[in-house]
Amino acid sequence: METVFQTFASGRTTAVCNFSDILHQSQFYHKRKQRYGHARQSHRNNEDEKRPSLSAVKPQEINKKDPKPPTLSDVASSLQSPVVLSAINEAFIEITENFILSIRKLNLTPSILIVCEDKRSYEVLSTWKNITVVMTHLQLSKSAAEDWRSKAYNKLVDKRVPYILELLQHGKDVFFMDTDIVWLADPFPYVHGKVDVAVIHDYPVNKEKKVIYCAGYAYFRNCPAAKFVVNHWQKMLVSPKRKEGSEQQGKFNKALKKGLGQKGNKKLRLKVLPRNLFQAGFEFFNSSTPLDERPVRPVMIHNNWIVGLAPKLERYKQFGLWFVESNRSSSETSRR
Repeated sequence: METVFQTFASGRTTAVCNFSDILHQSQFYHKRKQRYGHARQSHRNNEDEKRPSLSAVKPQEINKKDPKPPTLSDVASSLQSPVVLSAINEAFIEITENFILSIRKLNLTPSILIVCEDKRSYEVLSTWKNITVVMTHLQLSKSAAEDWRSKAYNKLVDKRVPYILELLQHGKDVFFMDTDIVWLADPFPYVHGKVDVAVIHDYPVNKEKKVIYCAGYAYFRNCPAAKFVVNHWQKMLVSPKRKEGSEQQGKFNKALKKGLGQKGNKKLRLKVLPRNLFQAGFEFFNSSTPLDERPVRPVMIHNNWIVGLAPKLERYKQFGLWFVESNRSSSETSRR
């Protein structure tokens, strides 16, 4: 091979290297690039399989160079209808895990959308597969569980209404539900047919026979009647005439009543789901009879009518409805 020479300012000429050395080095670096470039790609492909468990994710481990979290507006048009919608903050991460796992245990794969009201809940839940997780496009909430009917709590739950409305405006049917809920069967067959909004009871039957429907579990079909109800609900929530501290469930019931009084395609077709199958907390948990020994197995159980997260968790565990801890013993792949 020919030798490469270099001439210095002094006039001295010396050999630097020959072409065979250059060729050898070129081949070496080419092979090195192929080898380690492939390794980096394999690492990216297997990234999901090597993520830590949800409970182990720490804030300092989040890559600060990650792109800006998506908002509901970014994903709404691409979601498959119907959409199971929930909105949470950091305090409800484990409750939400339990909610998702109850659905996975049924081998169901609905289109699930979780709107996170703070960064921490987004960081943790965005590690889950086969669900869509976005950050709020409204003001962030406090990362805490607020007292029921407090001003802060009402402010948090008020946010669900524009989320429902935005999805309806994108042509999606919406099944909104709080995450202190477990599924024991598929609820979708119960909302098929000629129905615009499907609801559940939230209060016991009393002497006054007052009917109150739960705002934390409702199905909205993409239709003029359902959009009218949600629009009217939203208008009442943001109205300057709204009394301080008034909770949004009362406004929901007023919006339903308003919808029932409309005419034409805005006249609401309301379906009340059977309360023996869609049970509130006071109905299911007030009986000491084990679930498997009850004459009717519910489709859904709402762990409400109790104050505080710790009592909710205790009730779940007492009745064998807490799936998070047992699931953590499984491999990362199987649990997500």
